[in-house]
Amino acid sequence: MSAAAGRSTVDLALTDEQDDLRRGVQELLGDLDRRTGAESGGDPALWRALADMGVLGLAIPEKLGGAGAGWAEVGVVLEELGRSLACVPFLSSIVLATTALHAAGDREHLPAISSGALTATVSLDARVEHHRGAARGSASMVLDGATADLVLVESTGGELLAVPSSSIVATPLATLDLTRRLADLAIDGPAAVLSGEASPCLAAASQALGIALAAESVGVAAWALDTAVAYAKVRHQFGRPIGSFQAIKHRCADMLVAVESARSVSTYALRVADTGEDPAIAAAMAQACATENAVAVTAGCIQVLGGIGFTWEHPAHLYYRRAVSNQALHGSPTQHRETVAVGMGLPAAPAGEEDA
Repeated sequence: MSAAAGRSTVDLALTDEQDDLRRGVQELLGDLDRRTGAESGGDPALWRALADMGVLGLAIPEKLGGAGAGWAEVGVVLEELGRSLACVPFLSSIVLATTALHAAGDREHLPAISSGALTATVSLDARVEHHRGAARGSASMVLDGATADLVLVESTGGELLAVPSSSIVATPLATLDLTRRLADLAIDGPAAVLSGEASPCLAAASQALGIALAAESVGVAAWALDTAVAYAKVRHQFGRPIGSFQAIKHRCADMLVAVESARSVSTYALRVADTGEDPAIAAAMAQACATENAVAVTAGCIQVLGGIGFTWEHPAHLYYRRAVSNQALHGSPTQHRETVAVGMGLPAAPAGEEDA
C-alpha cells in the first residue's frame, strides 16, 4: 500500500477502548523513581501489575492467553512507558521477542510471556554455532540481555534458536541511557530450535522495534513538553512568569509542533502495521521524525528549565538520554529517510552522507 493510499484509509484517532487503556496505564505507572528502577535491574512489582492488567498480552492471540489486540494498543502503552521511563522489559519482551515468536509460529512461550511468567529478548545480529542441541557464540548490545529468561538468536545455519538464561553469561553494559539495560552475552549451552528460517522472524522483529521506538519517543517528547510548559508558568523573572516572554513562547510552540508531528507519523505507522500491509516506509518515516524530534524537544526542555534542568536530581537529563539513545539504537534518521526515498522510487543518498 502506498503512503498516499494509507493516509486516506487509516484512522489516526484513539477509540474509547484505547483511551481507557491509556488512562489505566497512566494510573498504574504513577510517579516512578526512574533511577532506582534502572539501578535495581527493573521493577518486578510493576511488571506483575502490567501482566494483571493484560498489557503484556496485548499483541498475543486470545487462543494463546493474550488479548488479541493490535499495534494501535501496543503503541498506547509504549507512549506511556516513554512518558514515565518505566524500567520494564516491554520493548525487549513484548515487542521484539513476541513478534519473533509469533512469526516463528511458537505456541509454547507466548502464553508464559502474556502472563508475565517469562521474559524474553532478541539479538538481531548475533550468529552462533549450533550442534546437537547446544549453542556456542556471543551477542552484543542485547536489550535486557542480563535479565531475560530466554534469548532468541540466529545460528550460523540460519535457524532461530531459543537460548535459556542458564546457557548465558551476561555482562551488563554502562551506556548513555541510565534507564535502559543492555548487555553483552556469552552463549555456551543447550538451546532449542524454534524455526528453520530465522531471517523472516528477525526481520519482523526489527521492523517492530522501529515502530515501537517511534511510539516510545513520542512519550519521551510529550513529557518534556509538559514539563517545560508547566515550569514556564511558575518560574518568575523580572516580576512575571518566564512563559510570558516571547522567546520562551516561541520555543514551547516549536516543541508542541515537534511532538504533534512525531505523534502523527508514529500513530500512522502503528495503524498501517495493523492493516497487515508492509509498514516499512511508514515505520522509517516514524523513526526519522519521532526520534529526531524527541532529541530536539528534550534539549529544549532543559533550556527552558535553565539551571535546574542541568542538575542530576532533576529527571530532565534522563529523558534527553533516552531520546538520544532511541535515535541511535536502530539506525540514524538519515538511514530511515533513505529507506523512505528508496521505497518511493527516489535515488539513494550518496555513500558516506551523515546526519547534519
